[in-house]
Amino acid sequence: MKFLRTFLVTILLISILITSLFLCSCHDNDEPNNQDWIKIHNYNYLYLKQDNCSAIIKSVEDITYICDEDTSPIFKKNSYEQNKKIITTLKEYDEEFFEEKSLIVLFRFRSSSGYFFYVKDFEIIDNSFNITLARDLPKESVVYPLLVVTSVYLLEFPKEQVKDVTQINVQEILIQQ
Repeated sequence: MKFLRTFLVTILLISILITSLFLCSCHDNDEPNNQDWIKIHNYNYLYLKQDNCSAIIKSVEDITYICDEDTSPIFKKNSYEQNKKIITTLKEYDEEFFEEKSLIVLFRFRSSSGYFFYVKDFEIIDNSFNITLARDLPKESVVYPLLVVTSVYLLEFPKEQVKDVTQINVQEILIQQ
């Protein structure tokens, strides 16, 4: 009887282990942008002062400054209608959000609608936020539509984690599959 009990407990433990391994293998931690703190929006028409720019937003006042036609370091003057969707998205971040979090925004110009990058990794060193955007190259060549796109990456961080960040460095890499 003791042997049967030991055998059944062993089978149960092995079943739990196999189930856990199976479930963990189904979830890829490296799956691009699987995190809920990363939001990526793609726009066909944004009128920016530079093709690739970034900002750290720590308050609603920062959003107001960035989205204002006269003060914006990012958006071109007299282009509110073209930028309305992203401005509306930015203005959804409210005082409650900024009590505990900050927002890092990256604007990246793409010359074709098929050249999308995901957030591969990031690190914060002193006052620099260093982020790597990656694109997995297809095994076979692909022709993408020549539709110019601006990808906007919204990265939400705990306020304390990025409180000293004053510089944002972006590296884009291509990964051969």
